[in-house]
Amino acid sequence: MTFVVLLFSVMAVGCEEDDMSGESIRGLSVKALVPSSVMAGMEIQVMGTGLDRVTEVVLPGGVSITDFEAVTSNLLLVKVPAGIKDGTVTIVAGGEAVDSPLPLRLAHPQVTSMVPGDEATESQEITFKGEDLECISKVFFPGAEGEDLVVDAMDFMRKGTSHLKLLVPEGIRNGMGSIRLVAFDSSEIVSQEINFVAAAKEPEGAVTANIIHIGSGRYLTRNSSEETPRIMSLTGGKEQRFVFLPVEGERATYYIKNVATAEYLVCGDDNNWRMQWVTDPTSISNPLKGKYRIVELDGTDGYIQIRCMGSSMLGTDSNDENSGVYADKNGEGEPRFQWKLDIISGSFEIPEPSPVLYEGKFEFGDWNVLEITADQLTELVDGDVIRMSFYPEPDQYPQMDLRDSNDVSFPGFEWLGLDQFSEDGYVDFTVDSKICARLQKGGLLIRGSHYIITKVEILVETEE
Repeated sequence: MTFVVLLFSVMAVGCEEDDMSGESIRGLSVKALVPSSVMAGMEIQVMGTGLDRVTEVVLPGGVSITDFEAVTSNLLLVKVPAGIKDGTVTIVAGGEAVDSPLPLRLAHPQVTSMVPGDEATESQEITFKGEDLECISKVFFPGAEGEDLVVDAMDFMRKGTSHLKLLVPEGIRNGMGSIRLVAFDSSEIVSQEINFVAAAKEPEGAVTANIIHIGSGRYLTRNSSEETPRIMSLTGGKEQRFVFLPVEGERATYYIKNVATAEYLVCGDDNNWRMQWVTDPTSISNPLKGKYRIVELDGTDGYIQIRCMGSSMLGTDSNDENSGVYADKNGEGEPRFQWKLDIISGSFEIPEPSPVLYEGKFEFGDWNVLEITADQLTELVDGDVIRMSFYPEPDQYPQMDLRDSNDVSFPGFEWLGLDQFSEDGYVDFTVDSKICARLQKGGLLIRGSHYIITKVEILVETEE
């Protein structure tokens, strides 16, 4: 019995020694404070044990706080008020008081240098170096419209004690100016003056967007490590932003430019149908391979096809990450040929379809050509009917020949004798998805001899 009493006494002494080291017999302790350098307005994470029983947190300087959040028994969130000093944090629970093992330090943010230090362009990375920069909550840049542009902490690229990295925001004001870094306690640091260079404004009608591949759910990207575009990443990045630039004088036709590199997406020149990048889409041997139309797919949740005017439509070789992007692809119903646009700015103009493509009196004589341009056929869809009204020249044998801009005929409409249609006075050309794609790339060439076209129109169904 004596032995048992003696052992109990030793154990009791051991517990008292544990109390002196900062952890009580009932499990109340502070293991860490994150961050350890703070200022008013910031939030401290108090990590330890038994924290769900805490009734008071005393910050250095004798600042008592009873309004805090006990997330779990191992984590408290404490908002830092004004008036704190350097020192330890004390937590109180049921008469017990335990100090943090390491002290808090009152932060004093400062900037010692910035890169670049003389000139920065819109969307360029800028890095500040100094001390206690994790306490910066907002950064203000001079805006072109007279109001400051604000970059919040959640949009910083990287933040640490000694460095802060972010992008110069869009809409910056051209010329000399300073940057204001605002800390959590509302104190400010004003940078040296540097020259800001605003990016050239895109023309009216331009649309900036991320391009999301439906098959994989990933983004089309420039992929700087290669000369070809890829499907990569589940989140948009700087090389995954594109601008659709209207082609001057062409209806609903666009160039596609990568914002980060100012390079244009084109279908490989000559016979190469893999997508490539060029600095000038008009310089390639077939300029149509640098022009695109956006075609909305009926019955889908905003899905589109991206039709290359000189090829076919954009698709991938698979739905896996890092898949290559190609044109000259068919497979309209497959997800790997479908896309969705996460539009950042601008909007696509959806032109009202004009059912009348030509009206007048076009005399073919001996093999003249009436051209219906690709812009006129933008709204054409599978199942539409193009009607060509005509009358023949007297005492002649009229013939019609329908071809595309590549001089390839359409089956059933090559050297078609029109005498069999003379009583009706029209020819109907019904298009399917493949014919539609050909027409929207290069238009329709109506050729032939010894008849006169009076009207070319797309038949529009009307409700009875």
